[in-house]
Amino acid sequence: MSTTEKRGLKLIVLSVTGNKYARKLGIVWKMPEILSPVFKTLGHDLVKSNGDDSFELPMPVSLLVDGKGMVRKAFVDPDFTEGLELETALEWINTL
Repeated sequence: MSTTEKRGLKLIVLSVTGNKYARKLGIVWKMPEILSPVFKTLGHDLVKSNGDDSFELPMPVSLLVDGKGMVRKAFVDPDFTEGLELETALEWINTL
């Protein structure tokens, strides 16, 4: 099941193998190789998650993309515990 199906979302969740789109947006963080053993110890397989062996992570981002594929609004915060407020997202949507 996709993330959209698992969570019952009514929006599109974008996932791109190899962080290609995230790299175009400039939101990829190349992690230091010294962290590799930590990820392995925790059982997190970035090669499987990313679809490549780049040892990179995209920063969490919320995007408002119009029907033509243009990014109209973006919220990026490297702190994954922070997120776009629902009220803000709704305001964004109303601007289209």
